[in-house]
Amino acid sequence: MLFEDLRPKITNLKYTHDGAVEEIYNLVREKGFSSILELGTAFGKTTAAIAAALQENGGGFVETVDLHVVEERFHKNSCKTVINDLGLAEFTIINHENHSYNWYLKKQIETQLKAGKIEPKYDFVFLDGAHNFTIDGLAFHLCDRLLKPGGVILFDDLKYNIFDLNEAQGTSNEFTLDSFDPRARVVRTPMGEDELKACHVGLIYELMVKTHPGYGDFKYSNNQNWGYATKLGS
Repeated sequence: MLFEDLRPKITNLKYTHDGAVEEIYNLVREKGFSSILELGTAFGKTTAAIAAALQENGGGFVETVDLHVVEERFHKNSCKTVINDLGLAEFTIINHENHSYNWYLKKQIETQLKAGKIEPKYDFVFLDGAHNFTIDGLAFHLCDRLLKPGGVILFDDLKYNIFDLNEAQGTSNEFTLDSFDPRARVVRTPMGEDELKACHVGLIYELMVKTHPGYGDFKYSNNQNWGYATKLGS
């Protein structure tokens, strides 16, 4: 499906703007990626764009992973509904976990563990999920084991921080030890102000990814809010 045909069908979906969605569509088309992992699904806007690019390229799959609570919250507007309505189910594998997509990555590593070595599975990973240093820092290292040499990983929301989001939504930045996050259904211990105001994904990209000896070709896009890295090797 060409992007000009896809755009009017997904433009009203949250949360990624159309220009960024078109960028990821073009990336998949131009690079010829065929085995793709997306961490963070929401309504499936970027999932649909990736699947449409795969269809246009003639094959491949995108595995997208989010929490069960996301599926329950969006219900009739879920990624599954969007993908089915677009006729792109053939190219899409939708997965849900209870707590974190890192558990899904753990299972993928177990599956790819063959003769004592992890066989890489994906040639492109799009990380747009928890926006949390602890969760996504580990996710990067797990994805690294599953990403093929020459593959690309893309980090979304480099500028995102929890403090500003809470301020914009009128949500308190004060948390108690039994504070409950309904989005993740986890007990969350309080963060200090410096952690609340830190751009967690940006820190991961700067401190973990760009300093990693196995990665290069770093570049920013989407108003400096996206960060790319290529896994070195043939």
